[in-house]
Amino acid sequence: MERPNVSLDLRRVFAAQRAAAEREPFPDWPSRRTRLQRLRRLISENESAIAQAIDADFGGRPAIETELAEVWPTLEEIKDALRHGSRRMRPRRVGVSRWFLPAAGWILPQPLGVIGVIAPWNYPLLLSAGPVAGALAAGNRVLVKLSEHTPNFSALLQSLVAANFAVDELCIITGDAEVAAEFRSLPFDHLLFTGSTAVGRRVMQAAAVNLTPVTLELGGKSPAIIAPGYPLAHAIERMLMGKLQNKENGFTKIAVPTSEGFELVMANDIISCEADDNYTYLHLKNKKKIIACRTLGDVEEQLELFSSFIRVHHSHIANLNEVVKYIRGEGGYLIMSDGNTINVSRSRKDALLKRFAG
Repeated sequence: MERPNVSLDLRRVFAAQRAAAEREPFPDWPSRRTRLQRLRRLISENESAIAQAIDADFGGRPAIETELAEVWPTLEEIKDALRHGSRRMRPRRVGVSRWFLPAAGWILPQPLGVIGVIAPWNYPLLLSAGPVAGALAAGNRVLVKLSEHTPNFSALLQSLVAANFAVDELCIITGDAEVAAEFRSLPFDHLLFTGSTAVGRRVMQAAAVNLTPVTLELGGKSPAIIAPGYPLAHAIERMLMGKLQNKENGFTKIAVPTSEGFELVMANDIISCEADDNYTYLHLKNKKKIIACRTLGDVEEQLELFSSFIRVHHSHIANLNEVVKYIRGEGGYLIMSDGNTINVSRSRKDALLKRFAG
């Protein structure tokens, strides 16, 4: 079967949006409001279908998590745009230098034209529909490229948008990395990208050819500074919640102290754990058993911590981001997903602060 000419189709859609923006360069507020209301209705009337599609793409994601992390925040963004959009369109008078008197100065908000949005897979609704809401409120036309790693959600949103918007208003593009490369090469009036630093560089490079302004939201480290005297266990508990919620770059690894050093274990490989009077035992999917050192602290406490971590992980089955885990012992350990284990003894408090800061 011959591959469809994606490049030609993309450029046709882009040309249609460009022509529409030139025909109506300054949409009035009723037009913008209607588009936002359609977007809100599209999401609110299909919450269940959206949650099911994302669940299928993730290999397991609770509907309540999708609602909390994506559906409700997106609807809130649309609500904010509807509430304040008209006011944001108003011209604002500003002062001028005395050298230009008696002239008067005004700021007149104007649509840019055609906006491109490249959304990642980890929050496919929030990071696509959220930017779309802002772009529509500002009077723009929008072209969205969804991730090939969320095929069910991408197909669903594409069909919903096609049923509620004209192609020259809002259009959803799906496809692989080849399509994404063609997408970012289009001469948008502004391009928004959320994803990795490596791909962000390629996006910026492609946009530079057309002198397209770019907004990059890049993934990376999220350092945290723990102030001297703050309860460390409380701090780690809070950081762990945030890290688990923002899962993006792969399954979590735990560095387990053993008598022979540290052994990296994938959190999703842990089936169960148990303890006797001397050790804690981790049972893995591959039938392997890891014996954790007593240096971690009290056996019962150690077992409780490992069990707690398993429960947390299994409630977030796919693609956990970097996770910080604290295990109390002689000063304690910070267990990092990149395999680094930081001894949190009092003598290394300054080193810990530097590690989180930089």
